[in-house]
Amino acid sequence: AILLALGLGRRIREADHLVRSSAFRGWRPTLYGTGIGGATVGIYGAGAVGRAIAERIRGFAPDRILYVDPIALDEATSKKLMIEPIDNLSQLLQKCDILFICTPLNLST
Repeated sequence: AILLALGLGRRIREADHLVRSSAFRGWRPTLYGTGIGGATVGIYGAGAVGRAIAERIRGFAPDRILYVDPIALDEATSKKLMIEPIDNLSQLLQKCDILFICTPLNLST
């Protein structure tokens, strides 16, 4: 999931197409894109997968990591993962630059 976010932010698919079509003329300014560093990351679902993403994404230096989950994490876990709870999905969508959806597919999600 993190690799997909990096690829989208850095526009890797578009760059690959340009290189293969011999139209590549350099990365800047067209293909430089963005990274996770300095971004606000949102995690929808703080179960095992959401917590694993929070641990690993920290290495890319995001500004903040926010999460929404119907079962809030305890304060010690939130501090350990350096993530902040948000009240609802609507607020999370407004505040995050990158969103990871880490929920099971069922009627309530």
